[in-house]
This record gives sequence, C-alpha cells and structure tokens, in this order.
Amino acid sequence: MPVKISVIEMIEIGAGGGSIASIGPLGLPKVGPRSAGSEPGPACYGRGGQEPTVTNADLILGYLDPDFFLGGKMQLDRDAALLALEKIARPLGLDTVGAAWGIHQVVNENMANAARVHAVERGKDPRLPPLRLRWGRPRARLRVARALGVPGFIAPWARARPQPSAFCARPSPSTSCATFTVAWTTSAGRRLTRRLGRWKRRAATFCAPRASPTRRGKASLRDALRGPGT
Repeated sequence: MPVKISVIEMIEIGAGGGSIASIGPLGLPKVGPRSAGSEPGPACYGRGGQEPTVTNADLILGYLDPDFFLGGKMQLDRDAALLALEKIARPLGLDTVGAAWGIHQVVNENMANAARVHAVERGKDPRLPPLRLRWGRPRARLRVARALGVPGFIAPWARARPQPSAFCARPSPSTSCATFTVAWTTSAGRRLTRRLGRWKRRAATFCAPRASPTRRGKASLRDALRGPGT
C-alpha cells in the first residue's frame, strides 16, 4: 500500500565499528562484510572478541579515548586491540599502527567509492555537492570528503534524528481524485479546461486555511488521459 507522504530518497553509506578486517585473496587488506556486532563486539570491548575491527583501529590511531568511551561509562582495552590487529599487521609486514591506518583508509575509500557509484548511477557528479553526514564515524568525514573531492561537508545539529525531525516538519499532503468522462471532440478541450479550473480552485480553497507564515499551501493538478478500452 503506498504511503502518501513527502519523502526524499536517501541511501545510507557507512561502515560499522564492528566490521572485521581481513586479508583478501590477493594479499590485500579488506574490511567487511563480516562483523563482530555488539556481542562479543570489537576486542577492545573486553567481551571476548578477538577479531581486528574498525573500532580497534580507531582506538589505536587515537580517534577514540579509552577512558571516555560512551561518555566514560565504558573503558576500552588498548592491549586487546593491539593483539587483535596483529592478525592483520603480521601478514602485511606492518606494525600495529600501520595496520590500523590501513584499515582506516580502506573503510574511508569503501564509503567514498560507494558514494561515487550511487551518484554516477543517477547522472550526478559526486564532486559538486557538499557531503551530508549523519551519525556513525564522524572521524572519517574529512577523509571521505577529500577522497570524493567535494567542497566540504554538512554535519546537522541533530545528526541522530534526521528522519523524525523531517517527518514532523514535513507539509501535510492531501489528495483528491475525480473522473471526467467525455468524448474527445473540438469542444472537449474547453470543457476539460473549465473542469480543471474548478478542481484547482477547490484545492486552493482547501489549502488556504492550512497555510502559515512558515508553511504555504500549494495546489497542483495531474491528469491521466485514457482512450477507449484503456
């Protein structure tokens, strides 16, 4: 059943902190699609996780404060994160910091590449509009913006509540349908024009009392002409 509300098509692109890093068939690092989830979660959570994840990499790179995670409600285990990252660092001949940086770069490039594909599929140049950010990995915003070549990024004040806020602020749509059957003759066009005028005035009358200084009513018409047998 269609939902008659105004919406904006939005594709979410991101990478969770639990995404697991591994070595691909070509000997290169990759991130995902496997994830440690929240249970057991990344190794640095101290809940039994042992896989190298994005959150472990962010902790080693200094993007996360081990003593102030979740506002200080949870402490992260740096030693466990280092031990997990050894699984990536050793095969690549890197130290743990180098492995963490590689994971960070792979994740950012994955997000940037997904954004490019999404934009190009719709005939858009991904370098033109600023990047709009939601919740997730704000520490990656600058890297992703640079990878895309965009002029900047937008971080809304209520990043975690864009859909509810937009839903409450959206205009209230109303749809009215009517059928006008007429044999198509020379005078049919004039009769149809008069009928459309009456429908438009009726719609404008309906919208007028619902307008306000910040919300205006708008009436629009859409016709579907059908011939005999259709």
